[in-house]
Amino acid sequence: MDLNNIQTIDDLYEYIGHGIYEALPEEWHEAWTSVSIFSSGNRIQSRSGFKLNQETHYFNVNKIDGLLRDDRDIHEAFYLLLKFMRKDENDIPWNKARFWMNEDGDFSIDFKFDEDFAWYNSIEADSDEFKKLNSKEMDQIESWEGLPEDAPRSWR
Repeated sequence: MDLNNIQTIDDLYEYIGHGIYEALPEEWHEAWTSVSIFSSGNRIQSRSGFKLNQETHYFNVNKIDGLLRDDRDIHEAFYLLLKFMRKDENDIPWNKARFWMNEDGDFSIDFKFDEDFAWYNSIEADSDEFKKLNSKEMDQIESWEGLPEDAPRSWR
């Protein structure tokens, strides 16, 4: 399926699932890709992993057999999914998504709007607020899980 021919959200789910499947090794039990979409829409961060024999392994969803894809990547598909789900151009229904699938072909996709991540997107990299963040906080904010509930938030 070509990303240019996508007409429905179900087409996008199929495209994303197929893209993840193509990037996986021959043996795996369950796999996932989590994405964080930065507010500008021109940067998407992802992390992909799979489980095999109770061990977690990570992989690049945009590579097949170690080579970058020739076609449009999964990041573009997630951004298109966001555009499909918007009520209008200013609507941001979610800023993080996670696509999960198992070896039987069952899949689910979860979405969330992470307030901390939205705040993180709103500050300039040269601002005092940004400079106060340490790398662990940044990693947590950018992850699917986000900051723990009990973490201090100087911006609230």
